[in-house]
Amino acid sequence: TSIFGIDDNGDLAGDAGGQGFVSIGGTVTMFFGSGTDLTYAYAINDSGVAVGQYFDSSNLSHGFEWQNGTITEIIYPGAAQTACEGINGSGEITGYYIDSAGISHGFTYEGGIFATSDLQSIAGVSNTGSYAGYYIGPPGVVYGYVATPTNFKPTSVKVRGALSTSIVGTNNAGVLVGQYTDSGGKVHGMILNGTALTKVDDPHALTGTTLCNAINSSDQVVGYYT
Repeated sequence: TSIFGIDDNGDLAGDAGGQGFVSIGGTVTMFFGSGTDLTYAYAINDSGVAVGQYFDSSNLSHGFEWQNGTITEIIYPGAAQTACEGINGSGEITGYYIDSAGISHGFTYEGGIFATSDLQSIAGVSNTGSYAGYYIGPPGVVYGYVATPTNFKPTSVKVRGALSTSIVGTNNAGVLVGQYTDSGGKVHGMILNGTALTKVDDPHALTGTTLCNAINSSDQVVGYYT
């Protein structure tokens, strides 16, 4: 017997004698992913939903979700093999898939939508959305990792007195470039450093067609005009 997963209720997920199992409220349920294929249940969430993988007769891996005795296969689109390794309280599933070239990629699956990762596996996911797993770096050394999300809190930027402001680029010092429409309805390219505005109108441009696209750490600006 192997136990791979536990939820906040103390329910378990694992493998026993080639069958996956869940232990929910002390009741053990054994199951196969398909037929009598070798099956592992790796994780379970507080709603009693488990995920794992099973291997078919060709030894190819299939990811699955188990819920109330119903098995649903989870297949990353176009993948040769898929394995599900983690699930959190919101039902986000993590794992890995192997592409046609035999390369492993981590993935997430939530609300019917897959997302891939450059990391080779996303083994676990917490209720706060943190990922845990591993990758192989040179020279063939295995490294564990944890990836924790950060809150994205945008701040509105508006040129004083402008009817509208569009930000397109920024540099490491936080100097912004883009375009704005002044109170008279005329459009200008711009460089905005804090509250200091530099209007940019290329002398060869038709009125209102200059746009600043990007700025580097040396304050060199590129863009285009008509």
